[in-house]
Amino acid sequence: MSFQEIYRGMENGAEAINQNFKNAIGSSGNQTILGTKDFADGALSKGNAVLTQNGLKYKSFTSTDLDSLQGGSVTFERYGDIVNVQFTIQTRADRDFAKDQTIVWGIPAEFRPNTDKLFPLINSVGSGGIVKFVNGASISAQTTIAKNTWYWGTITYIAKNRL
Repeated sequence: MSFQEIYRGMENGAEAINQNFKNAIGSSGNQTILGTKDFADGALSKGNAVLTQNGLKYKSFTSTDLDSLQGGSVTFERYGDIVNVQFTIQTRADRDFAKDQTIVWGIPAEFRPNTDKLFPLINSVGSGGIVKFVNGASISAQTTIAKNTWYWGTITYIAKNRL
């Protein structure tokens, strides 16, 4: 093999290495990465999980699920780490809910708040009441919630079990 053949081989090898380096993602420096990348095990940025999303998650409780309700529903919607809860409920007809009585229970782990939250409900007679998450798994009255009355309210929060 001649010197020129060896040199051309080295030159071609160096070009191939250079081209592979240009196509690789470096451990430092600024780069623009094009195309879809599928990180099957998740992706981190500075040690924190980058938001991953599997679409809208939904759970609704009605009077069929909860004997505390005469009508309406309590609906949980989760998109990413954000949960929105919408109350449109008619309380049971037989008695008021006193402080600390549970109205909603069995909230799935994926819809639980990062901290217990108080939030207001407005009722059909122009006043309202306050309810609170308890250990994230249930919602109880913090003020008297009147029987046989429609209540509305919404709360948005960050989920405890983050993606």
